[in-house]
Amino acid sequence: MQPIVHRLEDEYGDQIAFEYLNARTDGEAAFRSLNLPGHPVTLIFVDGKEVYRGFGIVPEDDLREAIINQLDP
Repeated sequence: MQPIVHRLEDEYGDQIAFEYLNARTDGEAAFRSLNLPGHPVTLIFVDGKEVYRGFGIVPEDDLREAIINQLDP
């Protein structure tokens, strides 16, 4: 998932913020607070509200579409 997300960050990083969590370094509490069963999980938040949740390997085109939908509602 990282190569996909990094490509999208290169493409859209000037328009949206990308943040990364890792259960090993950020702690399991962070994952529990977001109700994440495991990883990889991709979340998109707008104004603090979750608008997208994808589990496992999300196809790049699907994730790009989810981002575009939030940029051009």
